[in-house]
Parts: sequence; structure tokens; C-alpha cells
Amino acid sequence: MRLWLAMLLMILLSACGTSDPTTQALPTLITDLDAVATEQTLTQNAPPTPYHLSIRVPSFAEGLDELPSWRADLSVEFTGTFAGTSRATEARTEAHFFYRLLGDQRRVALTVSGEILGQPEPLTTEGVRLGPEVFFVRDNSCSTVPQTAAIADLSVGDLIGGVREAVPDGTKGVINGQTVWRYGFLPEDLNLVNITLAEGGRINFANGELWFAPTPGAVIRFYLTMDVENAVLFGGDTPVTGIIVIRYDLLDIGVDPNINIPFGC
Repeated sequence: MRLWLAMLLMILLSACGTSDPTTQALPTLITDLDAVATEQTLTQNAPPTPYHLSIRVPSFAEGLDELPSWRADLSVEFTGTFAGTSRATEARTEAHFFYRLLGDQRRVALTVSGEILGQPEPLTTEGVRLGPEVFFVRDNSCSTVPQTAAIADLSVGDLIGGVREAVPDGTKGVINGQTVWRYGFLPEDLNLVNITLAEGGRINFANGELWFAPTPGAVIRFYLTMDVENAVLFGGDTPVTGIIVIRYDLLDIGVDPNINIPFGC
């Protein structure tokens, strides 16, 4: 339990952005065939005011608490080696978020795995908030201690941060049922709160895409792939070198997520 709480504390408190590794804008390349199937590019035009020049979303959680309900899926994967060695390592963090404004209802299911995260085998923890009541479930054991609310109140911004500034590239489409515009951004504008560069660290290559919906005023999709050297992930103490893949989707806006007391509580 102490290991898990320590790891969670690192997740919540680590808040340093990446340094400026290059001055070239990220190409908004589509690298997922499933994404291609769901994206319906309509026309080349500008998003409506005030989003026509740029957007600033340093945390992808911004504005989500004002929506009536939604769910979101997030995954962060790393494959590579410990920096300066040939020793292979990998890690994965996966989170599923559910939210309902009425009654302040939240549910988060968080799974972590990987040697660099201190968890060789996948570990899943669930947090649920129903107004003032909170529930924490792990290994089929339920706790209602108020201190365990950190999982239920965890946000996508706590895990991956956001983008300090992005500009529209004129591409309009429909993703996850929302009318969206695609935005480009520079590497120095990435506010990746749990991915930092150690001394001598750098980003060798990065490509990604950000799709924003003026209504409801939220990022609907953020996909990013980076090739990094000497990067520290999620508050760890050992730098790694390899590929980081982030996938975030906001889904089912306005659909009741049916959040209940967890089984066994």
C-alpha cells in the first residue's frame, strides 16, 4: 500500500514540462488506422472565434467539470531501454475516466505496469466519488477513508498535462461525435507533467495531433508519439531512452455514465 501511495503522490506532484529540443512544428500525422476510419475530414476552414487564432490548454482537464457528463480513455506507453544501457524495459499507464456533474460523481480506473513504475505486474485501482462519499478499491478490497480520494479525483491533466499553445491548420472533421478542428503545436509548447528530460536529455523525434471542439470547448483527441533520450517518467529516478506513445480520447459527452458504488463496498 505504501508503494502505491508513494507512486500516486509522484504522479500528482510531478509537474515539470519538457525543455525546448527543436524549433520545428509537429506534423499532425495520422498513424492509427482506426482513427482514420472515425475521422471524417469535411473541409479546410478556420474554427470559430475565439478559437480561430490559437488555443491554450495547459491541462486537458480544463473545462471538463463544467460539462454535464462524459467519459475519457487515456494510455501512456513506453518501450525502450534504461538510458546508457542495452537493458530493455517498458511501462504502461492506462486510465478510464467517468464524470457526471449532477451530484459531483466521478469514477477513475487506473492501471499501471512496468519495472520503471515499480510495478512488474499490472495493478488496477478504482476510485469513485459520489458527492462527499469516496470509495477506493484495489485487490478486491474497499476503503472509504477520505485520504483515498486522490484516485477518484485524478484527472487527465494530472497524468499527461496539456499543450500551452496550439494553432489551427484549417482541417475540420468529426471525431467521437463532435465537430472538431485540428491544431498544430511546437515541442516546447508540450506541457507533459510526468515526462521530464534529465541532464543531456532530448526529444529526437515527435509527431502528434490535437483535435479541439469549440462546442463544448474541449480537446476531443490528443495523440502523440515521441522518441526520447534520457527521459524520466512519472517521477521515477532512472532515466530511459525509447518511444513514448500517448493516446487520449474524450467520449460520450452528455451521456450518463451510470456511476455507482463499487462492487464489494
